[in-house]
Amino acid sequence: FISSNALQPPYWTWGDGTKKLDYQWFEATHIYSKDGKYSISATGIFGIMNITKTVNVTVGCFPN
Repeated sequence: FISSNALQPPYWTWGDGTKKLDYQWFEATHIYSKDGKYSISATGIFGIMNITKTVNVTVGCFPN
């Protein structure tokens, strides 16, 4: 028996226009095709309530 209030993995958006649905538990991973600044969001869904946390990251190659 699974309740309609069952906790689901968070829905991730990666800020780069990725079109696929990406439901992963922590640690979620993503590979970017270009350097840049991105806003990553994770939305947790519990029943009728959604909670979203967003962080900004800079992705790129750094010199040694």
